[in-house]
Amino acid sequence: VKLVCLQAWESNIAFGAQQEVRARFGQCQESAVSSLLAMMCDAVVDLDHEARLKAHCPKLSGLLIHRQGKSLDGDRFDSFVREGEDRTRLQELIQQSHTSDHEGMMPTMLTLRMRDSLGGALKVALYHVPYLNVNGQVNHMMGLRDDS
Repeated sequence: VKLVCLQAWESNIAFGAQQEVRARFGQCQESAVSSLLAMMCDAVVDLDHEARLKAHCPKLSGLLIHRQGKSLDGDRFDSFVREGEDRTRLQELIQQSHTSDHEGMMPTMLTLRMRDSLGGALKVALYHVPYLNVNGQVNHMMGLRDDS
């Protein structure tokens, strides 16, 4: 009985160590992608598995002319995209990354129109990089470049 318990304990420790290594590796990858997008884009946003902003993004807020102090944290990203074909294409892109083989998740680029706070259209190039978080859920790193 002691041997079985010891083997189970060792197996649990090994699994925990593997999870820690995966989490740290994932954080390094996220940081590298974010840094690269920041060099190319006007704003970079990190979205959770429901396509909601994981944190307020002052650069996105400025790009969309939102008032200072209004947090975008938790807002659905597609709510900033003009209704119609552009929003539909974005939603299809996000949905496709959730249903595709995780090994085959590839970065993509769309040109679409976002809606600023004054109701105007802002044409942007959107760079989408899906990735798996530590819980195995598909999250989304997106870079936006003003293409007006």
